[in-house]
Amino acid sequence: MITGQLLDAETQLPIPSAFISGEKLFKGSHSNQDGYFSFYWTDHEVNEITISHLGYQDEILQIGPHIRDKSLTVLLRPGIIHLNPVLVKDVKERKSILTNDSIGHPLIQGLPGTNYLGSWVERDVLRSLKLFPGICSTDESATRLNIRGGTPDQNLILWDNIPIYHAGHFFGFFSPFNTALIETAEVQKGYYSSRYGGRSGSLINLTTKGARIKEKKASLNLTPLVIGGTMELPLLKNKGSIAIAGKKSLTKWLKGPLFSALYDNVFQIGKIAEAWVYNQNEEGDLQSTIEFQNYQLKLYWAPDSRNILKISTYLGGDTFTASSDSKMIKSEDYRSENNFGWSIIYERGITKNWQNQLELTGSQYTNRDENKLVETVNRLTYFSNRINDLNLRWEQQFTLGEKHRLLTGLQVSNRQLHNKVLLSLNQSTIDATEETSDLITNSTYVEYKGKISSNLTLEGGLRGNSYGSDIEMKNKWLLEPRMSLIWAPQNKNYQWAFSLSTFNQEIYRVPVLYDELDINASRWALANEAIYPIVQSEEVGINFEKNIGTWEGHFGLYHKRNRNVSAWKLDLELDGIDLINSLGILQSNGLEVFLLKTWKGGHRTHLSYTYANIWQKYPNINQGQKFYAAHQQANNLGIQHTFNWAKWQMVVDFNLIEGRPYSQPSSIQFFREEDGTQVYFPYYQSINSAKLPVYHRLDVHLNYLFNIAGKSNNIQLTLFNVYNRQNIQNIQYLVYPPLIDAGIYRPMLERLERKMLPLTLFLGVEINL
Repeated sequence: MITGQLLDAETQLPIPSAFISGEKLFKGSHSNQDGYFSFYWTDHEVNEITISHLGYQDEILQIGPHIRDKSLTVLLRPGIIHLNPVLVKDVKERKSILTNDSIGHPLIQGLPGTNYLGSWVERDVLRSLKLFPGICSTDESATRLNIRGGTPDQNLILWDNIPIYHAGHFFGFFSPFNTALIETAEVQKGYYSSRYGGRSGSLINLTTKGARIKEKKASLNLTPLVIGGTMELPLLKNKGSIAIAGKKSLTKWLKGPLFSALYDNVFQIGKIAEAWVYNQNEEGDLQSTIEFQNYQLKLYWAPDSRNILKISTYLGGDTFTASSDSKMIKSEDYRSENNFGWSIIYERGITKNWQNQLELTGSQYTNRDENKLVETVNRLTYFSNRINDLNLRWEQQFTLGEKHRLLTGLQVSNRQLHNKVLLSLNQSTIDATEETSDLITNSTYVEYKGKISSNLTLEGGLRGNSYGSDIEMKNKWLLEPRMSLIWAPQNKNYQWAFSLSTFNQEIYRVPVLYDELDINASRWALANEAIYPIVQSEEVGINFEKNIGTWEGHFGLYHKRNRNVSAWKLDLELDGIDLINSLGILQSNGLEVFLLKTWKGGHRTHLSYTYANIWQKYPNINQGQKFYAAHQQANNLGIQHTFNWAKWQMVVDFNLIEGRPYSQPSSIQFFREEDGTQVYFPYYQSINSAKLPVYHRLDVHLNYLFNIAGKSNNIQLTLFNVYNRQNIQNIQYLVYPPLIDAGIYRPMLERLERKMLPLTLFLGVEINL
């Protein structure tokens, strides 16, 4: 699919009703009121198109794989007299799907992957990223993405340049973003611009609508668990716009089979599951409530062609409560997680080739966990985690001719951390600690992008970071060189790409040691000299792209290595190991393959395959030998086919993934407390020595379009896990002590399996008002 927007080169306003024509096999197309156009293309049809409009000079656009599935911007120059055709090459150079991928708004709305898990979550860009190789998750969530062997906290997620720390609702099952408001979604792996820092993995950059809002629009989305909507309004003769979006869960009032399936999927292990095992023959009561919501606002103002002001806000959060009451135990749990952020961006064109940008962003993340337990004593555990993130950036961009761009910038970041822990017994405080720290980072960066020759494109940069807090690199510069080379011979249908990058990470998400619910509870932590040094990463990749007949093929190899990774991040449950001070290596080597074919009638086939070898090594863990990382899924195959018929769309999606490792205990051991009581625990001789069963699943999604009062609407129906295979997400072990009164004289090792979703039906509707 070729998509793009036509703009006036002087006013930057969209050009409607322009005619796009080609050779005899191509019937042609027109741009809509917003200047957008799209059409399907195959190799044998047409090699170039001509864009014409009365009052503008004709433009000729070369068509080839280098612009397929890219959202183009084409500038038409006013002209009363028609001049000779001008050859316009693609300004936005082709980027490999295996290194960088950008999805424009027209494709976001139609991309099958945005309905990857059905309409119980609305169209979801984060979930759609799993269509591409090197991107997966160890469960069926939308947001816990492992990109090229990295952990989810290594991904820098930006919403209009706002750092997002709370990346998913319902413990990751629901996206915190409204896809209808997104204009471009960009995931960059292996290489991304030096203007971004702070993470050692990949960049997920989401930008929202602004300049292209020219008419009033509103939409309403309703699913069994969520209600949401958007509203878009132009301001003052299209010089500005405002966009508002939000969604809220219905889980407080609607607790049907779908809610139960999701809830059980989260809470089949941990304290609640353990209570079920202990009290399976006793009368008990388990009550829970899960609520979430998010809201986004975007204000865009461009009084003239040289000045642009953008203001965005984001607010999202979750609240969870649970209580259980049985003969042996009574507990009450409360958990909340919230993220508020804002950004103010001012852009000014000094000259035609010199652009200025001033940016101020802020983000606040708060996390609170509280557990009340009544056994022989009344125990209360309270924990809170708060991160404040403030960034100031000044950036200059210079365009040197038509083939060169230079970017320079300064950035100051101030992150503040506050933790509070409270433990009380029978309303008496046993332990209360508070921790406050800050991390100030001064960064400067420079980046160049341009054509070295007709076949070779270079994009490279250097980022330098200086730290002003109590960490190992205090008052020293830590450099991050990055480079990407693309060799694309003219008049050929293939290209090579090579990338080499380094990254530094100063903030981590680590599990808490007293996770009462065992729901992957975690907290954010800042780098410091005592526990968490700066993670330093290197990544190198080589990619090859070529059309194979009517298929577009992408093939790549990569090597990624993270140093100074803290073992605290490992959820090993191994006693006798100092997890805090064990620093080691996380390394990933992989092969990526992506094939894409567009059939006649607009049917499309995606095939994605990844082979990854991900291992870790720590001097004091596993006898110092390397072991497979817990999130390794060595072979990952995804096949998706999309059928398009008039008002119907059907997506058939199949996934086959090798089971990931888990630790299997070799024996039961115990230690004796001061009062003589014996405490039993599973003993692990080696880490991640076993593997879960192979994961495979088939989904079918149907989307029906219909019109009401001239507005396009749709109904979405999904059959998830059609052949009803409940894949296993994790296996954990508990040791139950001897119960002499019950005739049990030896401790028992209990195996708990956490299963994923069975056959589930999802239904949703989207109405445009």
